[in-house]
Amino acid sequence: MIEFAILLTVLLLLVMGIMDFGFMFTGNEELASAARNGARYASVHPTSWTNAASPASNTIEGMIMNGLGNTKLTNDDSHITIAWLTPSGVACGQYSESSNSFVAQSGQSQSSCVVAGALIKVTVSYTYTPITPYLHAMWPNGVTLTSTATMAEEQ
Repeated sequence: MIEFAILLTVLLLLVMGIMDFGFMFTGNEELASAARNGARYASVHPTSWTNAASPASNTIEGMIMNGLGNTKLTNDDSHITIAWLTPSGVACGQYSESSNSFVAQSGQSQSSCVVAGALIKVTVSYTYTPITPYLHAMWPNGVTLTSTATMAEEQ
């Protein structure tokens, strides 16, 4: 009986750890899909952004949210970043949820950044909180998962 109790505890922790890593892997795959959806939509509709808490599906953030599946994400600058780069990869500007506008880098403007051929980089971040007690003790603030997708603007 005692051996079974010890073995069951170890087995239960092992199974819960496997489940945790499975949930984390699934969340990471959902983030990758969401970032690709957002970057693809932004490449055709580069100024279709919104700071709405529940963004419409015809916005960049809405496409990101649609690609997430079960993962819930907040529409703010710490979870979703939409940045523009020159074709050579130099940062040009980014969308700011807090001001609901384009914020250009010095010497740049929205009209010089949001042009055909510019690169649009969408970064999506999410914090996964483990359910296994020992993993939760190791990462009490959760594990930050991040995915980035970059596509060229088509207009």
